[in-house]
Amino acid sequence: MVRLPPALLGLFASRTVHATPTSHIESTAALAPHFKRLFDSTTEYAISVTLNRGAIFKLANGEWSSPMPLFSKLVQKFALTKSWSPMDYAMGYDPHVVYDFVLDQRQETSVSATWKYADQVKYSQIALAWWERVNLDGLDEAERTAAYPYNQCCQIHFETAALVWPFGRVLSLGPANFGTEVRLACGRDFAAVRPPTPECLQFYKISSANFAYTALPVDQKTELLDADLSPIS
Repeated sequence: MVRLPPALLGLFASRTVHATPTSHIESTAALAPHFKRLFDSTTEYAISVTLNRGAIFKLANGEWSSPMPLFSKLVQKFALTKSWSPMDYAMGYDPHVVYDFVLDQRQETSVSATWKYADQVKYSQIALAWWERVNLDGLDEAERTAAYPYNQCCQIHFETAALVWPFGRVLSLGPANFGTEVRLACGRDFAAVRPPTPECLQFYKISSANFAYTALPVDQKTELLDADLSPIS
């Protein structure tokens, strides 16, 4: 479970997903157990992001390969806790919102949540970034030979951000996603196997000349999922 630092405009991470964020509600709940059920709720969700960008690699004969996908699908699980004081609830104020994210260390995932306004509506902006290796599955021998050094010596950086509206009965996506990037990064700091081998150190001198992106834009799909990882309609 990742602990986020205090984010903009009061968006904080809690110690555990089921902890009551304020002592005021804790003391109220101790006197009247139904208050906690009414004014403090935690729901499990996930956000699914699929990113794909085409790339070509220079073959041994000097020709370029067919387009290959720089592809990844991230399913980021999190818990959303919404808390109200009795007065806030009675006045119809928005709840205090807490996100808890469970990170997959295999993908070196990082995540943050901040407030952002779009079309005069207050949303949570969830920013996601992660890393993957170049996939060699399904390549013929010539393509595999060309892509193999990138699989060993480089990594693909995926990054995007989504707007979600946390104040309804069910979490919903905002109007657009933005800040999307799919980038093949080569260098000492990006080697799939660390520390980089002597072969990788030599390869970095020619890595940028032996691959290129296709002209097509990044293909992206973002979905919100419930606790069972089913899409939220």
